[in-house]
Amino acid sequence: MIFDDNIIFAQNFLKVSAENSYYPNSGISSLGQAIPAAIGATFFCQKEEQKKVSFAIVGDGGFQMCCMEIMTAVNYQLPLTIVLFNNSTMGLIRKNQFQQYDERYINCDFINPDYEYLSKSFGIKYYKVQSEIDLEGLLANLDYKKSINLIEIMIDKDVFPSYHSRR
Repeated sequence: MIFDDNIIFAQNFLKVSAENSYYPNSGISSLGQAIPAAIGATFFCQKEEQKKVSFAIVGDGGFQMCCMEIMTAVNYQLPLTIVLFNNSTMGLIRKNQFQQYDERYINCDFINPDYEYLSKSFGIKYYKVQSEIDLEGLLANLDYKKSINLIEIMIDKDVFPSYHSRR
């Protein structure tokens, strides 16, 4: 089960198949919904003994709006893998300011916490991906069925997914 806050990255890179289920945020960029939605679905599936693996795909802005919900997964021992794209900006806002306002950036960039320390405080597993080499083997070796994993993927704040917003 795959949940996300922002369908743009998922639309460009996710390959949905009969083996997985994708639950987008309906295209309205409801930041902060992916982690609690994935936790709720995992809780239901554990209760119903369907034991499905859950992923939450979030940007760092959306993650900061809901990261404390991870304690719910910890408290109920619900397995969850969170894929966090870190570009230290509100990516869609920055993209729109780049494309439509001649790169005049207003209130879109921010400083993130140290996600490794945050993961330690939750007692969950943490992985940092700075390049494709870091990703090789990582996804194949994670414990998706018993662990709560936070995978922080560093991305460039000036690289935007391929779509264009309209005024």
